[in-house]
Amino acid sequence: MGKSFEEKISPFLFSQGLADRGDLASKIVIRLQKKERFNALVKTAVFGILSIFAVVLCVWTWRSQSSVIMNSEVTKLLSLAFSDTAVVLSYWKEYSLSLLESIPFISIAFLLACLWAIFASVHVVIKNSKVLFNHAIRHV
Repeated sequence: MGKSFEEKISPFLFSQGLADRGDLASKIVIRLQKKERFNALVKTAVFGILSIFAVVLCVWTWRSQSSVIMNSEVTKLLSLAFSDTAVVLSYWKEYSLSLLESIPFISIAFLLACLWAIFASVHVVIKNSKVLFNHAIRHV
């Protein structure tokens, strides 16, 4: 994937003449590791709470979406397509426009936004958990 944090910072530290002062270089690396771990912990906590909130919002949106679809004309128009295909084929332009007008696009877009928020926040949590778990594994 990429270089570890120590591999990225060590050429800089040792190229600056800090090889003689190994104690100072190790203190700098340890301090940077602690800061990186703290930032990863904060991001994991914030995005973990955000993902829980997004899941709750997605469940509420899903329930709302199902009731909106049942109350709209979409189900009636779709059943017409299966029951009387000759009428649908003869008036296909009007039928397709009526079907497009009756689809609740705003609630579908809101549902997709909630799903995107869930996936994005879980992605950030997993990415930052790698930093936390790698730190825990190295120091066991």
